[in-house]
Formats: sequence, structure tokens, C-alpha cells
Amino acid sequence: MTKRNLLLVWLFACLTQGLYTLFWYVKTKREMTMQGQNILPAWMLIIPFANWYWLWNYSQAVSKVINQKLRPITVYKILISIPILSNILLTGVLLAKAGIISTTLDQSRVQVVFTILLQLQAVAITIIQAYFNQTVDQNTVSES
Repeated sequence: MTKRNLLLVWLFACLTQGLYTLFWYVKTKREMTMQGQNILPAWMLIIPFANWYWLWNYSQAVSKVINQKLRPITVYKILISIPILSNILLTGVLLAKAGIISTTLDQSRVQVVFTILLQLQAVAITIIQAYFNQTVDQNTVSES
């Protein structure tokens, strides 16, 4: 695994509004595959519902790579909860704009909530990267 600067992981995920998150998933998936983990193809990440299954498969590999410091279900909850909340909020906003549900939208509040959810997603991948970094450090010490 590659040790990455946690601040930069978080910052890139925020600045690119989630695009870096996809890049990070693909990069870390490749690194874990090189370590012998069997992870489904990364293109599944962009297919609705298949991405949930892909994240479960990815979470199992993460748990193994970080020496079971987090159980697969914990990794999965960290990675999947924020996107689900974002999708629920986005669906509500789109339904309100289409007039299907009646509510007054305060655009500034919607923007604040989206910003917070985006930052939380960045925090989620930063947490997993911190465990990757810790594992890299431990492997470096044990090799010495």
C-alpha cells in the first residue's frame, strides 16, 4: 500500500467534489490486488446497486490488508453511509424542484448540507487511508 498524506487525501476529495474519491478507490483497489486481494472490477463502482456490492467486496479486502483492525462491516458502514445520505437529499431536492413534493427550498441550506456531506465522504476515505498508512508503517518496522 502507498502511504498518502491524510490532509491531501481529504483536501483533494473536497476540492474535486468527489472525483478524487473515485480515483482513490481505483488506486487503492489496484494496490490491494497487487497484494493478493481478490476485488471485483472497479468499473462496478459507477453502476447503481452494483456499487454497494463492490464496496462490500472492497471492505472485506481493506479489513484483511489492515490486519483486521476494522471489521469488514465497519469499513462498509464508513464508506457507504455518506453516499446514501447524499442520494436521499438529492432525491428530495429534485422532487421538490419538479413540484412532486411541496416544500420551500432554501438553496443556502441545501448547499450547506451538500457541502457537509461531501466533507464527510472525504473524512471517510481519509479514515481508511489512515489505517492503510498505519499498516505500511508497521510493515516497515517489522521488515527492519
